[in-house]
Amino acid sequence: MKNVKLKKLISHITAVSCTIGMISAFSVSPVNVSATGENISIEKIELTLSELQNLNYEVTVTASINGNNDGFSEIAFGTYIDEKLKLLNYASTGNLASSNPFDLGGYNESINLLWLGCLIQLDIFTMEQQYVENDGSIYNFSVTVPQDAKVGDIFYMKFVETNPNGKTSSISTRSQKNQPLTGSDGYIKIVDDTSKLKGDVNNDSEINVDDASFVLNIYAKTAAGLNPEITEEQKIAADVNNDSNIDVDDASLILNYYAKNAAGIPTKWTDLIS
Repeated sequence: MKNVKLKKLISHITAVSCTIGMISAFSVSPVNVSATGENISIEKIELTLSELQNLNYEVTVTASINGNNDGFSEIAFGTYIDEKLKLLNYASTGNLASSNPFDLGGYNESINLLWLGCLIQLDIFTMEQQYVENDGSIYNFSVTVPQDAKVGDIFYMKFVETNPNGKTSSISTRSQKNQPLTGSDGYIKIVDDTSKLKGDVNNDSEINVDDASFVLNIYAKTAAGLNPEITEEQKIAADVNNDSNIDVDDASLILNYYAKNAAGIPTKWTDLIS
């Protein structure tokens, strides 16, 4: 039974690899793209306690625009910062708006509301409005995470909800086609070392087809009575479903995790493993 699943998975890996290659060739937009095609997303960050300590508890979060096909001349949005976080600074330091001198922003500490925005300047020769196209980061802001943070803590950064009258959105924009934007909330999550390792079997800080192939290699050697030379960390990373076995099921989960995220469907291990 495992051999049948193995053959199917190898075929699936080949098919997914070809599909992902085609996706890359046609420059499909990054993850977090909304149904309407344009979305501002706040970064979702996972850190271990040791990584957080190495950062001196200071974390920089990026807000990015995805699916930006129409181009924008102005963007403004409000974000509620978790009350346990301390805002250090904010600036339009992204690759799309960093050269823009018209920087909008403000922070109301009493309600933990950060308002960010940028206004693209007119062409200095024609005085016509300029529009920034393509995807990328538009704002960075830095926060301090409490030093008593523990594994499992999640500190959210949420977009301000639309006003009750439905007429004023938390995200305003001026684009060439007046296309409204949607928003994807972000967070800083404290995870344990095991969760951080999960799926990254070859320890290259990425989870992809190579990791699935690595798991299949481990499984094949073990099934053949050989002893694969892997570290304890690689064993933890390879056993993604935590059943104490490294086999085809783990490779399939890794491949599924990679394919969904690469296709623009944000997916976590908890979404795949019950």
